[in-house]
Amino acid sequence: MRASLPRMLLPLICVALIALSGWAQQRGAEVTGVVKDSSGAVIPGAEITLTNQLSGVRKVTLTNEAGFYRAIDLNPGSYRIEEQMTGFRPSAVRVVLETSKTSTVDMTLEVGQLTEQVTVTDKAVVLETQSHTISNLI
Repeated sequence: MRASLPRMLLPLICVALIALSGWAQQRGAEVTGVVKDSSGAVIPGAEITLTNQLSGVRKVTLTNEAGFYRAIDLNPGSYRIEEQMTGFRPSAVRVVLETSKTSTVDMTLEVGQLTEQVTVTDKAVVLETQSHTISNLI
């Protein structure tokens, strides 16, 4: 009886391991890409925002020094990918992500118009016009 028990358990253990290995390989979607400017230079530090169009869930990442970004473990579905960087026009693309697949979405930023806003406030100097006092304070 002892010899037959391990023989009976061995097939069950094998089936369980095979099932678990298939389950462990199931993973979310992934997006990678490189962000460049119109001259082809990479843009480090660009903010990439991925928004799931169905759930509204957002994931934000930044490009590294090589202009590369990567977002992992995303739920499959339709996404809006937006990029922003100071001095460049923001842009966006739509992409459909699938489970266990990596999508490559390279983006090119166009130089934006640099604007600067200056606010000048001026306080009027208060003059005492009702008194004839002379001060020696300089």
